[in-house]
Amino acid sequence: MATARDVEEVVQKLASDRARPRDEGVKLLGTWLQGDRAPTFCRLLARNTARAKPGHLASGATWPFLITALAKCVLADIAAKRRGATRSAAAGMLRAAVRCAEDARLSGHSLLLISVAKQLFSHILEVIKDAPSFQLEYSPILRQLLTVKEYRYQMKPRTYSNLVVLYMKKVATGFDANFSNQASSKEESFRCTWTLHVLLENPPGDYPDTMREEVLNGFCAIFSHIRREDGKLTSKLMECVNTFLLMDGPNLGDKSVEIHKAVQDFVLRSWLMTRDLRLKSLFITYAKIQLKLARAIPKVLERKNLLGVIMDDLDQNVNTEAGLLWCEASRDAKDMSLRCSLEELMDLSATIFYQAYKSPTPMRGDDEKKLKTEDVISRITNSLKKGSLCWIGTTCLLIHKYGYRVDKSLLISWLQACCQSLKSALSKANVIRSQDSLLWIIRALKEFSAMFIVNTREESHCLLTKGEMSTVEGYWQDIWNSLIHALPLFSPTALVADSALNLLGGMIMRIKSILQLCQKIHGTCKLLNNRHHRMPSFP
Repeated sequence: MATARDVEEVVQKLASDRARPRDEGVKLLGTWLQGDRAPTFCRLLARNTARAKPGHLASGATWPFLITALAKCVLADIAAKRRGATRSAAAGMLRAAVRCAEDARLSGHSLLLISVAKQLFSHILEVIKDAPSFQLEYSPILRQLLTVKEYRYQMKPRTYSNLVVLYMKKVATGFDANFSNQASSKEESFRCTWTLHVLLENPPGDYPDTMREEVLNGFCAIFSHIRREDGKLTSKLMECVNTFLLMDGPNLGDKSVEIHKAVQDFVLRSWLMTRDLRLKSLFITYAKIQLKLARAIPKVLERKNLLGVIMDDLDQNVNTEAGLLWCEASRDAKDMSLRCSLEELMDLSATIFYQAYKSPTPMRGDDEKKLKTEDVISRITNSLKKGSLCWIGTTCLLIHKYGYRVDKSLLISWLQACCQSLKSALSKANVIRSQDSLLWIIRALKEFSAMFIVNTREESHCLLTKGEMSTVEGYWQDIWNSLIHALPLFSPTALVADSALNLLGGMIMRIKSILQLCQKIHGTCKLLNNRHHRMPSFP
């Protein structure tokens, strides 16, 4: 069992003016923070910290006092070995002490370091700035403290700004070195990028204005040196960009254009080449964020370039195997990641296609090569007829989000294409193998059903003429017949069967509601006609 005398012995050695007693104190503390002795030692410090009054935390057997003593030991080691040594046992022990103090299973309390949080952040900045080699021990401490809002709110804005700028420069230096082949150099670059991401994700309030320009310049410098995608390092860097845009995008104004000019070449070049689903998802998130910012700044995203990449990506996924989207088959992590990645791609594609439809970009010269010579609308129609899973899913989401803003003649042509795609999918020998395509086709037909069978939103442009109604009714009759005859084939795939029955049931209910409405109109007209005959005649 640890006692106050044991803690006092450790603190006295750490407070010594000589290096040897300090080293002995660090070793002695290490024996108390490891193994079976750790719980009693940590709980003793936690109880004393919880009981002590705010003015008495700087002395006695408390966590703040012990942490402060260790920080002074690190500074003493740096001062004594300014020219040569770059390591300090006290720095590693400070990391261990912070981890133990924050471990509720050991200490039994929370926020034990609240009184020294501000000093700790300033100490971390001072040490890493003057002795970069200590970032191996200090970066984990910084990341751990930042995730606790009560701690980071204690940090001075100037300290936070200086930390962000410092780590931004470290990340830029790592990329400027073209990723040294040494594994340790790559790992160090990743840790710096990781810490930068945690800093950007956990500011002590709003981003300081003085920091914004430094971050913008830092991202521009970093992406100007990236030549290839490099796994988890570039993924973490894209996380930093996305986090910065999410947190501060509306305040950037035209400055977001500068980031995109630096980032777009890397994103568009790596989009189709990377096999990293995590990185692809981050690219999609980046595009969505910039598209939202582009509402106020039309030129922030060169849509024609992104549109070409999106269409090529959808074509690459045309042969997606069954069991990866909306299925009852395997649900391991890899399949789930691919499923989420493709759904994110389809959601982004729906937005991009609608924007291209709403305000098409004229193609001249070299732009024709980037965007293809084929019109986006006809590309969607042709891909629907071919039964491409990702194109069908994209169209489904497009109708769901923007259907009432699309011309009804175009919707009718897409309905016809989906009808052909449904017949093609059901004509295959093995229907189970095309279950994902069937599911997305049925989901798309549900969206068409909401648009055409009954006008729930009373939008005038969705009201069909007599000729259009006749055409659409023919398509729905074909869809009804196809699904009714195919229901026995769906028995092994409950998800497809349920979705088909749900669509058929919805068609019945909507037709029933229309018939009831017609009956009411007929009754009202009859009543008005009777009243008209009873009205007195006027001269």
